[in-house]
Amino acid sequence: MRILVCAAGSYGDIFPFVGLGRALRLRGHEVLFLANPFFRDVVEAEGLELVPVGDVASFRANLEDPDLWDLKRGPALVLDAVMRHVPEAYETMRGLLRRGETVLVASTLAFPARLLQESHGVPLATVHLAPGLFRSARDPVHFPFASIPERAPGWLKRGLYWLTDRLMIDPLIAPKLNAYRSTLGLPPVRRIFHDWMHSPDLVIGMFPDRFAPPRDDWPAQTRLTGFPLYDAAAHEPMPTAVAAFLADGPPPVLFAPGTANTVAEDFFRASLAACERAGLRALLVTRYADQVPTPLPPWAMHAHYVPFSQALPGMHGFVHHGGIGTLSQGLHAGVPQIIRPVAFDQFDNAARARALGVAEVILPRHYEADTVAGALRRAAAPDRRQASADLANALAGTSDLSEAARLIEALGHG
Repeated sequence: MRILVCAAGSYGDIFPFVGLGRALRLRGHEVLFLANPFFRDVVEAEGLELVPVGDVASFRANLEDPDLWDLKRGPALVLDAVMRHVPEAYETMRGLLRRGETVLVASTLAFPARLLQESHGVPLATVHLAPGLFRSARDPVHFPFASIPERAPGWLKRGLYWLTDRLMIDPLIAPKLNAYRSTLGLPPVRRIFHDWMHSPDLVIGMFPDRFAPPRDDWPAQTRLTGFPLYDAAAHEPMPTAVAAFLADGPPPVLFAPGTANTVAEDFFRASLAACERAGLRALLVTRYADQVPTPLPPWAMHAHYVPFSQALPGMHGFVHHGGIGTLSQGLHAGVPQIIRPVAFDQFDNAARARALGVAEVILPRHYEADTVAGALRRAAAPDRRQASADLANALAGTSDLSEAARLIEALGHG
């Protein structure tokens, strides 16, 4: 089969689809990967063909825009960038179709694939990386601005979802999306994040039921396949200097604000101060070195990138933003976590990790040296370490990209 993988987002969003594309290629299928050329090296390292959508300059501009991490302006910035490239991506994908031989695989925000499924009847698998993308009255989503109480009546939960769509989400997407739909002869849609974004053919949730059990009000075509855990370790191995630092003293705390975060100066400053007060070493991971205080003390190190699958086991603790890819690596490594959610699905992911007893959540406004130092001390408590290890053991063997690849293959054979 010819499989068109369409993915949007940061490294944390792209990595799982690169791993999935690799799994599909190893099953003998032709895989074309549609993404911003910013990710060309990552995609081509796995032997996949990149079909570029958008340009590197505008992608970098969005990454470096401080509004990206604002609770109100961030979603508008992301969705505007997504909608800007919908016509280009749609036409590119349409030109790559082979009738009867093509299957589409799309990330949450890969709207062009959903449009192509509607207009041309091409089989589509929508792949969601986080459970917060499923609206449920049984398992309410923890939004950045508010959490819906689990004990609230179903009608109230459904009403709050409706208000969120009506007042916040649809106004950012629907006008442009429906204007383009009209050029394709498609009727207008609404409540885009509630119903439309889920493929009627197949929806894959890339997380295990231990993290978020399926609910009877999720789309009936949903299948869970476990965390993908792909981190490009085979192509970007552990840097020699980092390995030497890890071996040269007690386990440090790994701090990672997210691969797309370019405004984490305060995060790193408070993190270093917290480690100094708690008497711990620190490994600071970011591709944007100008965020890291200089000079660093001898008990701290900055790394451009480390493969979490190799670095995390044995760490004293893991402090991060709550992105689902980062969080899942921490869960599988069995390391206690501290989560500082900033935007998007991070609040929901953080709440789920806290409910499992393996993470503490500190909101950005409370992320100060004394608070973090106390949380780091609690992370070393035997009960937290045991809960983290127990969950890692329970998750062992649940993450297998071959299952997602099998479901997509079966969709193509229809």
